[in-house]
Amino acid sequence: MNTRQSLTSLRPLLSLVMAGRNDNFMGDFNWRLATAVNITARAAARINRLDDLEIVICDWNSDSPLHEVIELVPEAKLISRFLPIPADVAVPAQGNTEFPACTAYNVGIRRARGEFVAQTGSDVVFTASTLDILLNTLQGRYSDFPVKRAFVSGGRRHIPNTIVNRRLPLLEFENYLNRNAAYFPEERGGAGHAAPTNLMLLHRDLWHECRGLDESMRYWGFNDIDLALRITAHHDLIQLEHFGVNSLHMEHWNKPRDYSPEKMFRKLNPVDNLTPEFAPNPENWGLGDFDLPFTECVAPDPDIHSTDSVDDLTWFAPLENLGNQLGRPEIQNAVRDVLTHYGHLPVPVSEHPALMCLVWCLAARKPRSFVEIGFRYPHTTALVARHSPGTELQLVADFEHRAEDDRLFYNKPENSLIFFLTNCLRQNGHWSYTHYMQQDQM
Repeated sequence: MNTRQSLTSLRPLLSLVMAGRNDNFMGDFNWRLATAVNITARAAARINRLDDLEIVICDWNSDSPLHEVIELVPEAKLISRFLPIPADVAVPAQGNTEFPACTAYNVGIRRARGEFVAQTGSDVVFTASTLDILLNTLQGRYSDFPVKRAFVSGGRRHIPNTIVNRRLPLLEFENYLNRNAAYFPEERGGAGHAAPTNLMLLHRDLWHECRGLDESMRYWGFNDIDLALRITAHHDLIQLEHFGVNSLHMEHWNKPRDYSPEKMFRKLNPVDNLTPEFAPNPENWGLGDFDLPFTECVAPDPDIHSTDSVDDLTWFAPLENLGNQLGRPEIQNAVRDVLTHYGHLPVPVSEHPALMCLVWCLAARKPRSFVEIGFRYPHTTALVARHSPGTELQLVADFEHRAEDDRLFYNKPENSLIFFLTNCLRQNGHWSYTHYMQQDQM
């Protein structure tokens, strides 16, 4: 059917509940939210499951409401509903924090229409394959799992921050995910509670029985573990990662993740209650006493064929100042580190400026693709892997005719060029697609 009328008259199989506010949280939150919703909705359309999905977005006290500024494609507008929480309701409920995540999610969970309801992040992408497996599993087509009386979760992978920050056009970003998702770093949930996770899914009846996320947890963290412990004290925990349910989080941390309390920039929830009450909230959980109407997206459609993306303009300068840019300590140190690491394979001094230019380009552009023709030294590949791990690599060399030379050059018989490159990429943290091409294929 795929019409707005169908969504208002039928109960979709699954509601995905997101929450946030128009506050640029950790960098261009609005773009990440729109991209997550758009790609997920287009994925549902691709597998002909739009009628089985709704997306609920709780907008907590935004000065400029999200539904007026988030640009959604037609498929996303069809299945998305925004739930704005006005200041006169939000401020008394939030206490001493601007965004009480558990309460915000509960507002959406309580009012979601789906038979199953999942809490997920506002920057989490569900691909067509993941949605297909998830929806079929909920319908009992793949197993006899008791999904109506269980805590259901899935795998969690991170889209590299270097790619997210480029804000690629929608179609280009979709294609990038399709090629690279299998390579993205995985963050496994803990045994027994599945946290951290992109997906906390319960049947709607179970959500109402447990009264949602614990709203006394107004700050950051542990609310996912708390919910898992509450549910699994009485019901199963079902992890669907091995079935292929792997959602993709758009990484917004510029440095490696560190959940240590002393290093977090947000106030944390207490983590000492390991035997929580099953239904900790009152009956009016999720602002149940308030009549909060839904609204639809009114922003214009995005240009999905755009070729615009974002560069880090802090790195750009007139060409005559490029020399000063190449002298920046971070560039000098990056080149020095890789020269030291591969000291047994010296690079002529005349090539050092080219390495510095490469680091500058990586910092400024975070290129989607990098092509190297006629590989001889590992330093350029290592620099790309270290400083732009989401960049796709096209490595062209005469692999066949250089094999004997490679074995001599890299000291060990098993260290042919391809094996050497593979180890180089792994050691330097590369996360994306790599394509080796024999030089005569060009």
